[in-house]
Parts: sequence; structure tokens; C-alpha cells
Amino acid sequence: MPTNAQNHNFTGRKPSKAQVLNKAKQLEKLGADFIALAWGENWIDLTQDTNGNWSGIGWIKDIGGDWVARELNHCPRKALAQGFGDPVAFLRDHLVVVHIK
Repeated sequence: MPTNAQNHNFTGRKPSKAQVLNKAKQLEKLGADFIALAWGENWIDLTQDTNGNWSGIGWIKDIGGDWVARELNHCPRKALAQGFGDPVAFLRDHLVVVHIK
């Protein structure tokens, strides 16, 4: 059950993918574990589970809640919070790049 629900209603023209994702990230930073985004009759609901993973349902035109959830789950900040360290440093330390001419 969500403990911090945040809602946002977009007005005017249809929001872009960037606008929807940025608003979801802003609300996540406020500590939201349930986010409801709406534009007219279109809506997206995002729910965070106890492990910090997001799931999403609904649509705002061609923007799916599942897509927004995947983007929130793949944020580098999330990797740091889960103890994976810096993703770029991990790749640099564990992969060898070979250049073939």
C-alpha cells in the first residue's frame, strides 16, 4: 500500500515522453511510491514495490506506463542506491575494449 502518493495533471497540449518522464522523476525525488499522471481522460499509474522497483499501467496517448516504469528502473541513480556503485566505473573495471583495425 502506497505511503506517499503524488498526482500530476498535465494541461494543454499532449505532454511529450520527456515531459512525462521528467515529471515522474521529480515526483520520485519527493519520495513518492505511487505516482498518478493524467492528461484529460488519459492516465498513467506508477507503483514502487518494497525493493524500489517501479511498475506502470495506463497510457497518455502513445506513452505507456510500462515504458515510464522501465525508464525509472534503469536510472543510474538507482544503481548507486542499490549498491552497484558507479555504472561507468564498473564497466571500465570489468571490461576490456579491443580495437581491431
